[in-house]
Amino acid sequence: MADKVHPDDEDIIPKKSMMGRMKESEASCLLFSPTSKIRAFCNFVISSKYFENFILFCIILNSITLAIVDYGSVDSKGELDSSGSPRNAFVEAMEPFFTWVFVAEMILKVIGMGFIYTENSYLSDSWNKLDFLVVVTR
Repeated sequence: MADKVHPDDEDIIPKKSMMGRMKESEASCLLFSPTSKIRAFCNFVISSKYFENFILFCIILNSITLAIVDYGSVDSKGELDSSGSPRNAFVEAMEPFFTWVFVAEMILKVIGMGFIYTENSYLSDSWNKLDFLVVVTR
């Protein structure tokens, strides 16, 4: 009897990272089969601890960058004035970098996991839904 697992135990047992529970599904984006070298590369990258740590580092750095904005230096439209504030110039210079990092993260995950309609697709994970919303509205 000790070997039997209670049906609710699955909710109690901590799950591995999102990539650890990922199963290969149908063709990702209708282009990349589960055996595709491109998809395998994307899965290798997104399941790497280095990738995960790099993305986390970028999120923290982006948050710090947004926190240093000088709202006292804006133009007539209410946009940040980078000519009047070195902090705003730094923020504006860093924005494209962060945008491309987060877009690349999303593309790698979409190719590796599939976008939607499968059990372990990109949009089946709540954090990825938030990431998608942030990237698309950026």
